[in-house]
Order: sequence, then C-alpha cells, then structure tokens
Amino acid sequence: MNIKILISDPTHSEVQLPDGLWIASGLHRRAVDLLRRNPTAEQAETICRDIGDAVIIRLVEEDNCVVGVDAWRGITAGFEVYYSRRPDGSILLSDHFRNILVEVPMAERTISDQAIIDHFLFRAVPAPLTYTHTIRRLGHGDRLSID
Repeated sequence: MNIKILISDPTHSEVQLPDGLWIASGLHRRAVDLLRRNPTAEQAETICRDIGDAVIIRLVEEDNCVVGVDAWRGITAGFEVYYSRRPDGSILLSDHFRNILVEVPMAERTISDQAIIDHFLFRAVPAPLTYTHTIRRLGHGDRLSID
C-alpha cells in the first residue's frame, strides 16, 4: 500500500512501535506516553475521545510494509484529517486541505455541487465532504480505517 502523509502541525508527535507508526496532534505529553506503551486501536480511540482535541493516525505495518491506515479525530478536535484514495490505489493523508489539494492533478479537482450549496448556506462544508469530490475529511468523533 502506497501512502503519503502530509502533516504540517509543528507540534505533532511520532511514535514508532512494532505494529507501525503512530502520529498524533493535540495530545498532551501524558497521552503521548500512553501511545508509547503499545496501544491497541480501541485504546487510541479512547485516548482521542477522552482528550477531545486530538487526532491520532496509525500506519499499520507488517514485515516493514504499510498494510493499512487507522485515523481518529476527537469530538472537539481543532485538528483536521483529510484523505484521498487515488486512482492508482495510493492514499493521501493530510492535516490541511491545501496540502492535499496540491497533490491532486487539476483534471481531478471537480467541484462538489453540494459543497457549493453548503458553503453559501452555512459558510462551511460539513464533513465528510470537501470542496472537491476526490478529497474527504474526518468529522468530529469519526474514525477512518483503510485496509
């Protein structure tokens, strides 16, 4: 599985564990220490839920190859998770819309009619939609799993 991660949060933490790489934004030092104790997916979800303002991404590895992605977004998280499944099977993940948008070819950047309506009605596009069909985002309290 080919995955490209674009994290621009300068305060994010990365923890390499036997089951893969864990990336976290918005976690207190205490919560990062919990990640270092080799958590399960359920424990990561609990950490996100309990802290609220956190995002955790796990790249699941087997035999030094990435075989899946899990991501959690806390219910009050100010941090975003955008993702795109590319036609070649690769996956893009980012914490900023512009960073992931630049990776999508211009020909694939078709504007979502629903996003335009939502923008004019609410001045925002609710998750999982974004301004383009090829990019999605996690909503508050959501989990993403890709195998």
